[in-house]
Amino acid sequence: MYRFVPLAIVLGLVVAPASAATLYTLNANFESPTFMVGNISNDPNATGQGGWGGYNSVLEGSQLVRARIVNDRAFSGTQSLRTTSDTRVIAKALDANPVPGDPNYGSSGGEYPFHSGGFTLNSTYNWWVQTRVWINPGASVRFTLFNGLGGCPLLDIGNRGFGNVSGQAYANSCTSNSGLAQPNLGPQVFGQWLLLEMVHTTAMGGGMEMRITGTGINQTIALGSYSGPGSGNPAYLGLSGDAWWDDVRAGYGDVPISVVPVPGAAWLFASALGVLGRLARRR
Repeated sequence: MYRFVPLAIVLGLVVAPASAATLYTLNANFESPTFMVGNISNDPNATGQGGWGGYNSVLEGSQLVRARIVNDRAFSGTQSLRTTSDTRVIAKALDANPVPGDPNYGSSGGEYPFHSGGFTLNSTYNWWVQTRVWINPGASVRFTLFNGLGGCPLLDIGNRGFGNVSGQAYANSCTSNSGLAQPNLGPQVFGQWLLLEMVHTTAMGGGMEMRITGTGINQTIALGSYSGPGSGNPAYLGLSGDAWWDDVRAGYGDVPISVVPVPGAAWLFASALGVLGRLARRR
């Protein structure tokens, strides 16, 4: 008699779900029907696709190229967000539609550029923000939280105006700045999908961590203290740089367990199928 192993068990070797204690306030994978290939918005002062918007654009030749949804590269699915080398960010409200359990439930909401309230960076909450990014060789990117009073915390890779060179990380938490001391990540930071994260847990006290993970890269930047612009409650997440972005998420509680990068996932899946075949042949 053949014994069959449920496919869900095999897939569990590849993708691990987030904890039930994870609350998402932002979860964008840039797939249809919410997002369609094309510009995020033709009016930087209006809410664009999926609630995103902003001024991120660049003149290439005689053509103005804006931040846009593309299908030439993606970490998951078939589409991603493509930003330009413009230092201005493309933005999304961190908690456009708060749900019960969100510290700002009932007092925050709305999409860019009409958001009111903000995402709570209070040290008494576990909060996190993460994204996947594929950086063009030699380019630079910025991953930041901001409101009308400024941007912080922020994580730069490459020269975004602070003097760090190509491939060097710069982290600024508004009250603790250690960006210029970060080691260069080297050429492997380019041309692969990286996971960028900002994480705070109550066990960190007043501190937080910036994390950069990828093939050959596993860097954690621990910052002893942090704040946000103004009240400490940033309204938006901002992305900029010559790059592709995917699986942009934010929330409270436990940090989601991340999907294994695609090459590793494919290898694990093939291995799992081999195990499945052997188990199915046992009597």
